[in-house]
Amino acid sequence: MLDRATVFGKQQDSSGKSRPGPLLNQGGGILSKMPDDEILISASRHLETALSDRAHCDLPELGRRWSIFAAWIRGSISSFRNSIEAIHFAQQEVGFEPMLSTEKLTSLSPTLKNDIRHDFPIYERFIEGFYESTHLLPSSVAKEGDKLVSFALFQNIITIFDVLSLSDPAPRSILEVGGGYGGPARAWMLNPISKPQRYVILDLPESLFFAEVFLRKEFGSQAVHYVRRGENLNDMLSDIQPKIILCPLTCHRELLPLAFDIVINTRSMGEMSQDWIDFYCKYLEALVTKYFYSCNTFGRPIDNLAQDTNLFSPKLTKDWLLRHTACAREVYGKNYIRTLYEKCKINEINTGKYNEELEGILRRPFDVLSFLKMIDYFRLLQDENCALAIIKYCTERLDYFPKELIYLLEWLKLYGSSNFCRRHKSEVDTLFAKLREARASGTEAQVSPALEARIADSRFKLS
Repeated sequence: MLDRATVFGKQQDSSGKSRPGPLLNQGGGILSKMPDDEILISASRHLETALSDRAHCDLPELGRRWSIFAAWIRGSISSFRNSIEAIHFAQQEVGFEPMLSTEKLTSLSPTLKNDIRHDFPIYERFIEGFYESTHLLPSSVAKEGDKLVSFALFQNIITIFDVLSLSDPAPRSILEVGGGYGGPARAWMLNPISKPQRYVILDLPESLFFAEVFLRKEFGSQAVHYVRRGENLNDMLSDIQPKIILCPLTCHRELLPLAFDIVINTRSMGEMSQDWIDFYCKYLEALVTKYFYSCNTFGRPIDNLAQDTNLFSPKLTKDWLLRHTACAREVYGKNYIRTLYEKCKINEINTGKYNEELEGILRRPFDVLSFLKMIDYFRLLQDENCALAIIKYCTERLDYFPKELIYLLEWLKLYGSSNFCRRHKSEVDTLFAKLREARASGTEAQVSPALEARIADSRFKLS
């Protein structure tokens, strides 16, 4: 059973008073078990501080999937004998990024490169300038000449090429929401086209533990700064210029005074609960930034959400305009869409223009990019007739129900006008019940059975 106290790094004693959770150093915490590895010790101290700070932060519940991973990470850290073990654990056990074996990667690498050349011909000459870290799990990389490559590296190349081709000028300050163990940050900081001056990762403290270990191992401790609660980052940055800044979610407000050229999230928004989606979208409103880039799942069948948890993401406000859409190639995962949004203060929505464009799309055969544009028009219009037209379009043409249809139905039940409800209540209620039943019979927020079994181990009991 996952209780809130344990998930947020604190527990209650028999009197009901809060006491530090199992990671906090009380003579027997992780620091007392750490080997003489300065990087591990630094990352562990920062993790313990961030877990203590959670008690003072009003953040959403982690949810089942993230809670399991967070507990698994916290229970495993004291077993690492050195930084390399921690990095390999992040790859193999936590699975921040998909991996291919050396054999499969060697076979697939020419195809992956050809796909990138086809999609980004202007950057073809730069592909060979990317190379993978020597600190990664040997079975996750392949040797090509005097350098290493990985499946994740090719994903990172696509993101970098995508962002650079869509934003002008090239971003100098980047905020990544959910940075894994730091692979995307490393790729950005070493890319041969245009390196950012500053790269910030905002993530759960448990994930940042691995990002800190990996990035300090790659770039040295002076290049990486870990944000403290209440810290004035503008003052800090006026004195020193760390290239990489790691910010635990407990310190998310400390980033608000900074300006970012772009905010990036890849491959994790689908796994977030709707509460976390709402949190991040409000946070994007408060940030000083121009663009938001996303590569995430969209249009997944409601009865097969797999790792997904929410019904619609990113759920941005009307102040964001969709500027670019593209399907990620299936080799990198099904139902992934690459999008770029621009922050624009819009005084009035041109409803006539958007309704006309939507009507044009509704006359065409279904494809996932057209469906994304339909949902985006609804996001801007917030119109009951628009929602109903999209629902009917999908139910009449598809042999499955995309998850976003439940979002539209929930919106109609909450915000539909009295006149609309009188005319369509039975229709909406019947379809809503059918989709909810389909969702209940399927899978979502999946965690591997092997990981669930490990959580049952006494070291990782959650309550």
